Amino acid sequence: MGPSYFKGLDWAQITREERAFCAELERRVRDDVDDFVDLLKHEAGLPADVMGPWNCAFEACFYRDYLHRFRPKEKRKYSPKRTFDLAC
Repeated sequence: MGPSYFKGLDWAQITREERAFCAELERRVRDDVDDFVDLLKHEAGLPADVMGPWNCAFEACFYRDYLHRFRPKEKRKYSPKRTFDLAC
């Protein structure tokens, strides 16, 4: 059971699937970004001379998801697109 401010739901029941996928992908890629980029270059047919440095990031919109789930019609005091950009 989740916290009271999520009305008993856990995060997986609130967030939208693509962000959860991106978070997990970033977690798996961050320790070896160069190998992942090499795989992407190979699969996309990009020239081998496309060089980094590379880092891995994803966008998390936790505040927007919270408002979307629990306060859909409330007049917003803050921008509905308040995000946290995570990078490594």
